[in-house]
Amino acid sequence: MTPRDGGLPADPGLLPLTAAQLGVFHAQGLEPGNPAYNTVAVMEVRGPLDGELLRRAVRRSEAESGTFDVEFVERPDGVFQRPVAPGCSTWRELDLTGEPDPFAAARALVDADRSTALDLTKDALSAHVLMRVGADHHLWYQRSHHVLSDAFGSVLHSRRIATHYEALAAGTEPAGEPLDTLRSLLAEEADYRASEDHAADRRYWNGVFADRPETASLAPGVPTGAAPSALSASAELSPDELAALHAAGRAARAPWTVALLAAVAAYLHGMTGAEDLTLGVPVTARLGARSRNAPGMLSNTLPLRLAVRPAEGRTALVRQVARRLGELLTHQRYPYDELRRDLKLLGSGEQLYGVLVNIMPAGSETAFTGREAKLTTLSGGPVTDLNITCHPHPDGTGARVAFEANPHRYSPAELEVHRLRFTAFLTRFLAAPGDLPLARVDVLTGAERATVLAAGEGAGGVTPRTFPDLFEEQVRRAPRALAVLSPTGSLDYAGLNARANRLARALVARGAGPEDLVAVAVPRGIDALTAVVAVLKSGAAYLPVDTGYPRARLTAMLDDTRPLLVLTARGADDPTLAPGVPRLYVDDESAVAALPDTDPADADRRAPLTPAHPAYVIYTSGSTGRPKGVVVTHTGLAPLVRHQRDRLRLRPGSRVLQFASPSFDASVWELTTALLTGAAAVVAPSERLVPGPPLAGLVAELGVTCLLLAPSVLAALEADVLPEGTDLVVGAEACSPELVARWSSGRHMVNAYGPTESTVIATQTGPLSGRTVPPMGRPVPGTRVRLLDAALRPVPPGVPGEVYLSGDGLARGYLARPGTTAERFVADPFGPPGTRMYRTGDLARWTADGGLAYLGRADGQVKVRGFRIEPGEVEGVLAGAPGVGGAVVVARGTGPGARQLVAYVVPAAGAGTRPDPVAVRAHAGERLPAYMVPAAVTVLDAFPRTPGGKVDVRALPEPRFGTASAHRAPSTERERILHEVFAEVLGLERVGVDDSFFDLGGDSVTATRLAARAHRSGLALTARDIFGHKTIARLAEVARDTGPEAAAPRAESLVRLDADELDELEAQWGTTL
Repeated sequence: MTPRDGGLPADPGLLPLTAAQLGVFHAQGLEPGNPAYNTVAVMEVRGPLDGELLRRAVRRSEAESGTFDVEFVERPDGVFQRPVAPGCSTWRELDLTGEPDPFAAARALVDADRSTALDLTKDALSAHVLMRVGADHHLWYQRSHHVLSDAFGSVLHSRRIATHYEALAAGTEPAGEPLDTLRSLLAEEADYRASEDHAADRRYWNGVFADRPETASLAPGVPTGAAPSALSASAELSPDELAALHAAGRAARAPWTVALLAAVAAYLHGMTGAEDLTLGVPVTARLGARSRNAPGMLSNTLPLRLAVRPAEGRTALVRQVARRLGELLTHQRYPYDELRRDLKLLGSGEQLYGVLVNIMPAGSETAFTGREAKLTTLSGGPVTDLNITCHPHPDGTGARVAFEANPHRYSPAELEVHRLRFTAFLTRFLAAPGDLPLARVDVLTGAERATVLAAGEGAGGVTPRTFPDLFEEQVRRAPRALAVLSPTGSLDYAGLNARANRLARALVARGAGPEDLVAVAVPRGIDALTAVVAVLKSGAAYLPVDTGYPRARLTAMLDDTRPLLVLTARGADDPTLAPGVPRLYVDDESAVAALPDTDPADADRRAPLTPAHPAYVIYTSGSTGRPKGVVVTHTGLAPLVRHQRDRLRLRPGSRVLQFASPSFDASVWELTTALLTGAAAVVAPSERLVPGPPLAGLVAELGVTCLLLAPSVLAALEADVLPEGTDLVVGAEACSPELVARWSSGRHMVNAYGPTESTVIATQTGPLSGRTVPPMGRPVPGTRVRLLDAALRPVPPGVPGEVYLSGDGLARGYLARPGTTAERFVADPFGPPGTRMYRTGDLARWTADGGLAYLGRADGQVKVRGFRIEPGEVEGVLAGAPGVGGAVVVARGTGPGARQLVAYVVPAAGAGTRPDPVAVRAHAGERLPAYMVPAAVTVLDAFPRTPGGKVDVRALPEPRFGTASAHRAPSTERERILHEVFAEVLGLERVGVDDSFFDLGGDSVTATRLAARAHRSGLALTARDIFGHKTIARLAEVARDTGPEAAAPRAESLVRLDADELDELEAQWGTTL
């Protein structure tokens, strides 16, 4: 062993593997049945060819390098390769001219061999088959495992074989220098790994990917392992297109290959919207003279990170690609697997790139003098996502572009669509002026654009009408039909109309009318429903006020809206809340007794009422720390009602539960779906709406036939609570396949989607069945759905895009927030002049059948148990807590009821003590609705940050849920039962009987699940019990054995806190899935 062999094992018979070989060896070991690492090429040779001379030429070339004459050995101290006598590769000659179709027979042989996985310690890893398919017409099949050689080495080997063949045929010595050896290849790599260059390369790559950017791919999900076989397709670039690539490169002072890389990056950006993206770029990793002449496995594939800016043009992008590619080539020897190890990706299968772009150099064909030879690479190695390889024709007459796709991520149809779409995009990309913004170069073809825009059009033909007009039509149609029903009373349509008319006239007498706002603060029941109808009949819009909300929240809403009146009940009024606003009491008969009970007409109102006037204002979370009121008009009510009536089979006799909190627009759906279709609204106090036995009893008692519930509420119910035939609408958060399977059988279950900014529902599915992920459905009448990229271009089917909504149901905007309104409600470039569209912040994609699939949020907004929350609002409140210098709020967990809001805070500068997590949560609880109070507050010394200075959310530690300092195990039977229930519901192994349910991560939804689970175990608990007693020890003292008397909680057992918490159990409609 010589000094230059540094790093070789002491046994002179064993050699180490290159880093690239090790990567392939271990990858094959993880999937021993995967043939993806077989590299395969077929050379078609026309002209006389002597098979025996070719066999001898193969052996001579193999003997020169020694690369293909090795065996692999696994030992306790590692994996090695041992040089062996020449002749390891197999050789066969076949005459297929007698076959009916010689080429078909050859393809069958090739396909069988290439799809056979090889055992790296037992099988022959290199094979050659010479197949005669006609007179002086041969196919030379070459297959070697990637552990032996990369594409560069295989080309060296093939060329040297041709050189030896010509020498043997002429009886002369082969021309040129002999191939360098495997040992020299290993020595050069050993020198590199011991050099400062290796350390510098490592610093470079770890710096580029320090912030671990997300991987952009043309297929959903993150690319992982290689597929056993790849789908393939190809396209031809004409000489003119190749010339255009050369011209685009010259304009940026770069080679044409860089222009092609830029085109792929622009296409990936256009398809995904990602501006920070990476492409995989194969490199030879050969910078030394020895390695450039030695076959072997040394190649590397590295991630080329690019910033594609839609406002910049092609020339700027090509220049950036050239600069970044130059850096990559400078540092190309640092192994990709080592970078993944540095970034802690090994073992996860996660890749740093999706699409791989490879450009084969022209002249890589093997020349046989006097013969026409054409080389086709059938497989260049593993395909994890999508590989795009360009093969320039040797004569410069264009190029072939090969597309290979992982069939686990792409279907044949999807690959074909990408092939057609990319080649069409490439033409437009190269034809555009160099400075034309990339945002103006369409990725879609004209036909695709028309198709996706048409898919987003809801049915038309529904004339907008006002709520009073629609309601009074039902009164005239069936005045004696049941309109509203409660456990303590009922009203028919005529009676409800008369009461609402008198109250509406009282409101008009006090100045209420179109463009005015009346706050409604009436406890659940018939009076509350009457109050809302009355406000709408007066022409004013109503602002629902949930008196269970924290006072600071209510004060902010009332100060923001400055309502004309507060419509309330004497027993529910808080005179210190908005003390300067006049009151009108719904239970004050003296205020309405003398007023007519006839329908107010426009002549009776302060101004004529039109569908364009506001109907209600609903508050949503605000990103600036201040909630914002959404002003929704009557315009979208008629299309919504028509759609619900037709799809849900609503009719007189149907009974619609009024379950949602009045502060969320699900309550608008419940109101209109009942009273504007001729059905009956079922109302009840909060304690009868608790998921579990109370809600089940109410449904059975009052014959509820139609409900809108969030999946997290359904998860807390027994499957037999809702009878067969029930109309069940789910929304506000993602519904799991398990819930669909559980609840769809025997019921008419549909999934709906809609933000508050579009009248309740924007899209809705047909009936769901089986264990399936419910889609978003299709647009409701009068609604237009656009899926757009960052440049407001329609995205193709299957590609993520942001959801924009337009049409009749669109809200007017945000109350007294012109800037925010202008930011979120933008001009609709695809609709009639003057129309607007709302940017939802949701991501979705078109499915193959024209439906919509929800993908998540595009902005920082989060969804927790159906509630849409701006973390910035919560962060602003937490930052105001004593001793807190800053706060970060994120959502953690998955699944209905499991996703939680958690907070991280740092001490204020100069603070003498660290913030107390319990005190910080208490501070938030005094100022925010409970669903916005983080389940856990974790105190950090400082926030982890990315190199760019932003908080690194992915580096935040797991949240710390507080527990009692001393752990005490259960000691009684009741404590043991509750310990099991706590552990199951919270997903914890260690729970002390003195640990607070809420400090352990519990919240309002999990509290409901805990009560239901305890009930099944024989212990009856109420919401008041859990909120008031919190620990296993205290709950064991107050729990009651289940029995008939424990089926429903008594109203007097509920404390005021429950009004807030119970309302949160009602999923917020008005948001996304």
